[in-house]
Amino acid sequence: MADRSPRFNDPIVDEILTDTIIRGEYSFGWIRMLAAIGALIQIWVLFGPSWLDPSRLDVLSGVLGGTVVASAVLLRRLKTHGLSTPLLVSSLAIDRLGIFACLLCLMLWPAEAYPGLARIPEIGFVFIVTVAAGLRLAARLAMAAALFDLALTAALLRIDRFVHPDRVVGTPANELMVLLVLAVCGGLAWTISSRSAKLVSRGAAEARGAEQVRQRLGAYVSTELLDIVLSEGNDKLGGRRQTVVILFSDLRGFTQYSEGHDPEALVDELNRYFEAMLEPIQLHGGVVDKFMGDAIMAVWGVPEGRSDDAMRAMKAANGMGNALIEHNRSRVAQGLEPLAQGIGLHLGEVVAGNIGTLKRRQYTVVGDAVNIASRLESLTKEHRVPVLVSDSVVQAAGGPVVGVEHRGTVTVRGRTEPVDVFSLRETGGE
Repeated sequence: MADRSPRFNDPIVDEILTDTIIRGEYSFGWIRMLAAIGALIQIWVLFGPSWLDPSRLDVLSGVLGGTVVASAVLLRRLKTHGLSTPLLVSSLAIDRLGIFACLLCLMLWPAEAYPGLARIPEIGFVFIVTVAAGLRLAARLAMAAALFDLALTAALLRIDRFVHPDRVVGTPANELMVLLVLAVCGGLAWTISSRSAKLVSRGAAEARGAEQVRQRLGAYVSTELLDIVLSEGNDKLGGRRQTVVILFSDLRGFTQYSEGHDPEALVDELNRYFEAMLEPIQLHGGVVDKFMGDAIMAVWGVPEGRSDDAMRAMKAANGMGNALIEHNRSRVAQGLEPLAQGIGLHLGEVVAGNIGTLKRRQYTVVGDAVNIASRLESLTKEHRVPVLVSDSVVQAAGGPVVGVEHRGTVTVRGRTEPVDVFSLRETGGE
């Protein structure tokens, strides 16, 4: 979009402001064109030659017809070429061409009781187009248009007094008052334009900031949860019992690996690992509950559950293993040791909601299901598999399917009944 006006340093803000101006120009163009068509119908159908002499009728018809054509051309060019400073100037020029040409006709072919330009109601249209220039959100153009209106009105008032010295009723004080009001309209146009542009740009900057926050939060929170927090506030996420799928993942041997390594380098390695793991979790609709050192806790079923949450979680676990394979290839290429992880999945009832103080809260889940998922992750070391899935997850996913292998039963601390567990085939991490 060439030669846009006004222009801000921020391309996003400039784009939003430009779109606002374009919408305004569409409105101005249609209003101008319909008003000119209405005026043409009025002078030909309601009044016609009986009210206006032929010369005046022809000139007014030409001015109004030209305004309609010019407005249509401008709307077409705005649609095909976008916004530009010449287009804005042309739009302002068409407004003034129509208004001042009509005033000139009224002055050159005056009515019988013509009192002078300063005393006829049509002079008010000049005030309107002057103020309307400020709605373009281009302060410099609005000020230039206002100065043009002021100068041309002053010239027409002088010509009117010269051409009709015996018919002009108004005094120089009346003419001065018209010019003063017009100057005030110009100042108002500049104020409207500059302040509106600042408001639009501020709103655009805030919208951009909100989107950046949303993108950052989206790395940790599901879209559904984020939408509720942003639109309805934290209070909407009160505590309630829900059946969810919990995923726990942990890097094996990372504590020992971290000894003797630079802390900043370790943080960078962890961040890149988390980034690789977040993609499959988010892809399959999981909510990252928290990071705990080198561990990840993710949940399916909050804030609202889905019928396929169990299958989604299993696919995410498999995707995390595949993502780790790719991540390790990158690490080896950089001369770093490959990483290994364990993942535990369990489905059960938890209490989900905001936990914390009024100043700081965290949406999380608590309950026995969380402990079982964490325990299953620990047991992956004993079973020498990257992923262990409880029977409750497998059954919720539709029963044993291809890619799932029964691993027997395990005993979980704090639970009297053993838990049937399964492993996932075709997944990395070991």
